[in-house]
Amino acid sequence: KNTREIKLVPLPIAAKLVRIRVLVEDKVGVLAELTNFLANLHVDIVSTKCVVLKREELGECEMIVDVSRSTITTPEYLVNELRSLEPVKEVEVYVLA
Repeated sequence: KNTREIKLVPLPIAAKLVRIRVLVEDKVGVLAELTNFLANLHVDIVSTKCVVLKREELGECEMIVDVSRSTITTPEYLVNELRSLEPVKEVEVYVLA
């Protein structure tokens, strides 16, 4: 039997990847504070790497995140939001895709 069909397949939302580099105070709970904060903005964390630069003083986290489903409108908005957190000392954001 010959039939003609049109299939509509939804396309996934394209990821909007952003690299975040944050210098933070090295203290208990900072990573949890960062991840909870991003989760509240509906930011999907793809990868995270955090290291202590100076014990009990300074740490660094690099994250790749997907902001396609978040309330983030510009990289500057994300920088300003992260800077509002008490343990955050410095923020850099790079748009990847």
